[in-house]
Amino acid sequence: MSIITSSRRTGQFTGFTLLELMLVIFVVGIIAALAMPNIVVQDDYEILRQSAGDLLEVMQLQEEEAVLTGTQHGLRLETGELDAEAEVGYQWLVWSADKRLWTVAQDRMRQYDGTIKGAAEYTLTIDGQPVEPQQPSAGAKEAAQQIPQIVIYSSGDITDFELVLRGADAIHTVTLKGSYEGLS
Repeated sequence: MSIITSSRRTGQFTGFTLLELMLVIFVVGIIAALAMPNIVVQDDYEILRQSAGDLLEVMQLQEEEAVLTGTQHGLRLETGELDAEAEVGYQWLVWSADKRLWTVAQDRMRQYDGTIKGAAEYTLTIDGQPVEPQQPSAGAKEAAQQIPQIVIYSSGDITDFELVLRGADAIHTVTLKGSYEGLS
């Protein structure tokens, strides 16, 4: 279909005027401007906040699993580098009563390790005392000797902790807390 058409009877051309085209472009521009805020662009803080929220949900699931299975679960946080950027990773451990040591959780839980996206470093305080950040373990022998910083007991109690996650910009932080009253 063409924009300009010819009328055989009058010999005049009919079509859109410049004013009509400008009006259509103006209306389309307004609609596009209204739609732009709905396009989600996550900034660094939102990524950090969302990832911390995901970790909190996993901690709550681990708390339920610890009570249901009657085993102690532990969270080990570590700092490292991914693609030359600092990152905070975590790993879930389970207390093995027969071996009398912490073992890496495998096949029992859906999410037993991961990375806290947007977090470049962390500060952990347990029972009011600061805890040094852990480095990733290098080998299988070290992995077998890992000890969690945060423990979820089979009774549902959790280590009294405060975890402050700091973004790469060192400005944005998110704080997770746990105590006998629960997680927040």
